[in-house]
Amino acid sequence: MNYKHHFHAGGFSDVFKHVVLSYTLEKLQEKNTSLTYVDTHAGRGQYYLGSSDAKKLKEYVFGIDALFNYSKHFTAPKTIQHYMDTVDKTKSNFIYPGSPKIAEAFMREADRMILSELQPDEYKFLKDNMYRQDKQIAIHHMDAYAAMKAFLPPKTPRGIAMIDPSFEKRNEFLMLEHVLMHSFKHWRQGHYLIWYPIKDKKNVARFQQFLFGLSAEVVCIDFFIKNLAITTNLMGCGMALINSPWKLPELLFDEALPYLGAALQAEWRMQRSLDS
Repeated sequence: MNYKHHFHAGGFSDVFKHVVLSYTLEKLQEKNTSLTYVDTHAGRGQYYLGSSDAKKLKEYVFGIDALFNYSKHFTAPKTIQHYMDTVDKTKSNFIYPGSPKIAEAFMREADRMILSELQPDEYKFLKDNMYRQDKQIAIHHMDAYAAMKAFLPPKTPRGIAMIDPSFEKRNEFLMLEHVLMHSFKHWRQGHYLIWYPIKDKKNVARFQQFLFGLSAEVVCIDFFIKNLAITTNLMGCGMALINSPWKLPELLFDEALPYLGAALQAEWRMQRSLDS
């Protein structure tokens, strides 16, 4: 695999994904019991927006930059502001934090993180730049789906799996379905977040139909950028939430998504399973 996330770092899909992740983690931490965050495609943990790759498409201009500019005129909701505060710690150095760094900002002392990354260079950078040298963070050089089988269910009372493939493989949706079926046999009550691109709408619809067939509460949010100035070929992406925390879908629908839609010039839609 030769996928480089630097091309897309800080773009609208990152902002959308990380805001949903932030709301989910904040909701989960309303309970005192400890939590394990499992990131199956952890990447390198942070991305330099001044790199030639990032500057080639400048997707961050229509993502994180647009959000910060909008927040100067319209006050961001508390959770989005928490996410922005996390980004702001490195933004002055043109660095955008990846999912592990976003999640780390929400971790409590009793919580744990398990990060998996297959690409050797990304894994090495991730390991060198995750700063907690203690038992709270475990970093593994291994295949994402093998990590799901190895680390789910987690040892803590509760857990969440963040699944964010590059979708370079044509059968990625089918691979996701297979590993989710396996995970559900062992961890039916677990929380799952799944990011997916919206390129082939038929494949996305079939995957969503699979998700809605699971014996769990499922929420799918599709997010489409409408800014005609953006240069990316990817104009839409989605997040699937399985067993989402109580009242999280309502909070996203009423607060997070309207704000993001206005800030990023985007449209969105939410679908829920019959169990919701």
